[in-house]
Amino acid sequence: RACLRFFGRSFGSNPSPCTLRESLGTWRQAGCIMHEGGCDQEEVRSRDDETSGTKSCPCPEVSSSDDETVEGTLEESGLLITDAVAEIDITNTRNLSQMIGQANARARGQGRHRAACVSHVFLALSVGFWVMVFGLPLYHLGFYYTLFGLRGTVIHKVAEEFNESSNSTNTFPKGVQKDNLLLTCASLDVGKMRNTAPNGHAALLESWNGNMTVWNKTNKGDIWCGFFPRSFLLNWPNVAQFIIFSVYKNTGTTINLAFQGIMGTAMAGLNMQCMIKLFPHGASGHECLNTTDGVQDNKWEVLWYVRKRGWYEKQSTYKGEAIRYYMDADTGGLQARGVFGPDGKLDPYLTWSRNDYWSQKLEARHKALRSEVCEPGTFVYKDPNYAAYGEIACLVDVALVLLLFLISKSSRNTMMFGMSWHVTWMMSFMNPSVGVLQDDDGDVMGWLGFLSADVVVVVFTTLIGAVFAIVATLIPRMGLLNTSKLHDDSVAVTHRITTVWNECTHYFLGGNRSARRFQLERQINSIEGLSADVQDHVDGAWWETFDFGSWGNRRYLLKLFDANAAEIRNILQVVKKCVLSETFKGDHNRFMESVKSQVHELVAVTAALMWLCMQAASDGVVDAAEAEQIAAQVDVVVEKEAALLTAFKAASPGISDDLSDEQIFIFAVGVWSRKVRDFALKMTSMIKTGTSKLRVTCLLSAVTSVRDTWSPSAMIQIEHVKYAVRNWLSIEICFLMGYWMNGSIFSRFNSTMAATLTLLFVKEGSHVVEYEKSTHRLLGVSLGNSLPILISGLTDFFTCNSYERLFVQGGSIWVYSSIWMFVYLNSDMWGYVGCLIGGFGVYKLMEPCHESGSDSEFISKYQAIGNVTVAILLQAIVHSLLSKSGPQTLCVAASRSCCASMVSAFEALFDGKDLSGLKAALDEASTQLSKAKSTVAECEPKMQLIRGRKPPFKLDLARTTILNLESLISEMSLIVTASENWSVLGSLEADSGQAESIGVLELLARMPAMKLAKAEMMPSVKILEVVMPDMLANVPSAEDGLRDVRVSKELECANALYEQLAAAAGSLPTQKHTELTDDIRMRLSIVVRCLQNCTLYLGRIEERCVTEFAL
Repeated sequence: RACLRFFGRSFGSNPSPCTLRESLGTWRQAGCIMHEGGCDQEEVRSRDDETSGTKSCPCPEVSSSDDETVEGTLEESGLLITDAVAEIDITNTRNLSQMIGQANARARGQGRHRAACVSHVFLALSVGFWVMVFGLPLYHLGFYYTLFGLRGTVIHKVAEEFNESSNSTNTFPKGVQKDNLLLTCASLDVGKMRNTAPNGHAALLESWNGNMTVWNKTNKGDIWCGFFPRSFLLNWPNVAQFIIFSVYKNTGTTINLAFQGIMGTAMAGLNMQCMIKLFPHGASGHECLNTTDGVQDNKWEVLWYVRKRGWYEKQSTYKGEAIRYYMDADTGGLQARGVFGPDGKLDPYLTWSRNDYWSQKLEARHKALRSEVCEPGTFVYKDPNYAAYGEIACLVDVALVLLLFLISKSSRNTMMFGMSWHVTWMMSFMNPSVGVLQDDDGDVMGWLGFLSADVVVVVFTTLIGAVFAIVATLIPRMGLLNTSKLHDDSVAVTHRITTVWNECTHYFLGGNRSARRFQLERQINSIEGLSADVQDHVDGAWWETFDFGSWGNRRYLLKLFDANAAEIRNILQVVKKCVLSETFKGDHNRFMESVKSQVHELVAVTAALMWLCMQAASDGVVDAAEAEQIAAQVDVVVEKEAALLTAFKAASPGISDDLSDEQIFIFAVGVWSRKVRDFALKMTSMIKTGTSKLRVTCLLSAVTSVRDTWSPSAMIQIEHVKYAVRNWLSIEICFLMGYWMNGSIFSRFNSTMAATLTLLFVKEGSHVVEYEKSTHRLLGVSLGNSLPILISGLTDFFTCNSYERLFVQGGSIWVYSSIWMFVYLNSDMWGYVGCLIGGFGVYKLMEPCHESGSDSEFISKYQAIGNVTVAILLQAIVHSLLSKSGPQTLCVAASRSCCASMVSAFEALFDGKDLSGLKAALDEASTQLSKAKSTVAECEPKMQLIRGRKPPFKLDLARTTILNLESLISEMSLIVTASENWSVLGSLEADSGQAESIGVLELLARMPAMKLAKAEMMPSVKILEVVMPDMLANVPSAEDGLRDVRVSKELECANALYEQLAAAAGSLPTQKHTELTDDIRMRLSIVVRCLQNCTLYLGRIEERCVTEFAL
């Protein structure tokens, strides 16, 4: 009946016996039922309080006289737990039956992978769809014409295929004359343009204005140049690439990655604008044509001027090559062009100008170039400052900015986009043939030039890509919002923890050992992965709400709740060991039977309190009513703790080996109960202090991010500096190679190699050349450049303006992007490759219709693949040369430090006077063990390119040792927990470097058997400190330390220690504590049991070392 009232909202105020039976499983999942059977096996009778008669259901008919029978049956089955639980009323929750059912499925993992796979499929299809939609302006000629006008090679292809009779069956806009297709908009031309040149002359496009005759696209000479200049056309695929690189498995992470990409791009753009301020013309200039010394250079000179782009100059030894330069001059915006012979005279047959003004400017330009004060053959920069120190300044800027990105603690995505655009823009800035946009007078362009600059265009397309990346996770609705998962996650974690406690209690209070213990072990282990998902969702929810309004309070409270649940997870690790090791022999049944009902009740009310705290945190506000309700339930928990303490004392288990696991289990239940109670009290105190409405504002987050990114203490850490230098040097070398080398697969002013490494730089913490990862990089980039060429061969079967090509190219983009996006999301092994193939390949697929399959195209792709290969190999070489300490060396060093800290911990333990020193030594050992674990994965033999003369690393020994060291540290930590005076700390939530002993270690140190324990264990500890690390390092003398080793997994003096402690505890004054966890006898039993377990783990390490020695 208590459960009926506790979950009354789900089943109505007066559920029938049938509802009781059907909902038994649901209640049991919620922590309300302690035993299997019960209502499922008994004939449960109940009285309907509202109507008389019987219920129509399989249950037997009932009458009002059976009320007491029902109550007794419920009590026997574990349903009727306590009156306190009956007072709990959850009024602000959705259908609890459905909620708990979903929580059960999620916690058990049933359907989890299937649901994840389905969400990945829909997300991949959504990304592919939005990439296809945003690519429409490039392969749908109607959109192309509207946005970009008559420019690009696609217009020339359309002109070749144009047939007015079929104009109604293609995608090109109607009414555009074929003659107009021969005109080409200049790079910065936008809007309505008109050709004002006489017939037979080169096109002269001018912006249309109201003083001219009516503009109409059907008029000959009236053309449309689109809404965007040419630079937008070239950078349009950047949107698709940004979408692929930013979308991830949920909306919050996607927003975070998109923001990081925007910030990186903006920082690179800011640096670029500063460089333009210093050198307004960049590296633009021309070769010196000075012939004032009267010496003929026997070279032909070609000059031409393109509107809003500036003057171009070319020299050639042969007239034929000069004629080719003349013919290839950009006709879009061309104002004048001419070929000058070696004698300096203009060839009358190879010249054209818009009018006499431009003819005179052409002659004047040539004369000025001939009379420049310069050495013939040298390069003349437009900006005299650049000529003086510009190149050095730019190279220093490239190196400095790259180093700042890497040495900072910026996120990886910020560094990727920032460094990639930085090297790309700076290479173009230092390329004399690119320079900076100028007007007809040679000055830097105004607002139109600014909007057309690559920096502005890239930032704009990046913002658009960020928006579409976020939209891809929202439409269609796939449940990828972290905010929608916060409540479900908390329910799942609470359900899993309470269920495990119930199952463990049911098993431990049973009468025999069974295989059920292995299922419980797996359930406890699975909580760790569930807690990690919860933490990711809590962090990701900030990016979806920015903690505005009640969302911030809700996220804050749920974060506290989930953190408390994570601490409870650690307690369950102790319970797991008890469940696995308990044999159910000796006095187990007698002792557990004496505390059975009290343990059941404490577990039940603690579970109920945990559910109540979760529900109070889920709405983001702990109001006075909820605080009062929580406080009342805390009182119930305290009452049940006292009842269990009384029963425990009455059972008088004493200090013995027989009941050590049982006492550890009771102790763990008390710790769990106390932690939940402490958290509940913390929540109730929030209503008084006003701290229940804390949130992380955008300003606070920005300040924190800047502080963490540029924290000097974090930036100057030796490992971080090494990581930054290794990556910086490889990227810098590739940039210099691209800047200077020319020939073979290299072309000067090519940023491909450097830009590739900025996207593929080695992660921090990696201590070995990632040959497998490098292979994946090479594979991903190579296929990303090759597969689109094969796919485009299919689209080339159709004309540019046909609907068939539209559907084929659009479908190819959707399918290609979706497939590789799904691989990225769903594959652990090939996800990175899929991301690279999708990101690099989408550029080629989104190209407008042009003459594909030419030799030049294949040559450029071959060169790109060659550049990428050289860059990745160079990265591996640099990383290998600068990594003097390999992962094996670092793993051995970390293991040696961990073992040395463990020696200090055992010495502090046996000394019995320095609990704080013991705790500090364990913290250091845990830190060093984490380092060893992070490097042991890199010690795989397959990670070595060449093994050389060194013997193979003892990987199995390292893994076995690390596994047992983890268990050893866990046991020692439990000793610290059992030895601390919690009443001084005030709460288990307190965490300080100092620990005050309750007297456990001091009492142990006075026992004669403790000296025997030290004599037994310390030789094994010394082997752990010296022999094991030496064996990992292949020191020949290490084997000498194992010749006389005594491998023992049992503490032989344990029984004597139990007896001596039991005798000593009998003389202790009567304890007046009210906390179950403060019982000194229980704590002493726990410490001795932990010493036995430590001996076991030390023996396992010795055994593995001896086995390795035998091999």
